[in-house]
Amino acid sequence: MSPASLNFGTVKAGSSKGPKNITVSNPKGSKKKPGLTVVMEGLSGAVSPFSVTNDCDAPLPAGEKCTIGVTFMPTVAQPYSAILTINDNAEHEPQSVKLKGKGKSE
Repeated sequence: MSPASLNFGTVKAGSSKGPKNITVSNPKGSKKKPGLTVVMEGLSGAVSPFSVTNDCDAPLPAGEKCTIGVTFMPTVAQPYSAILTINDNAEHEPQSVKLKGKGKSE
């Protein structure tokens, strides 16, 4: 996966920034099996300011890549962080990407 973290910087509350893309690759010759799903964990607050567009349909064939887009839209002026977790059946799973951003007053 690339990159391992996304920093959206400071964004005015009610505005959005993104999407920023994460590339998921299945190298040729890997022994991956079907089953790529995306789960959000560690979200701050009842409603997450991070939204995900998943273009990764399981299974991801060897040698192929797909993209996950993340958009940040803070609702209040405060720092936010989350972890985007990608569950798969590769070694060292699940894979994770750290997300952070800060909302500022209008």
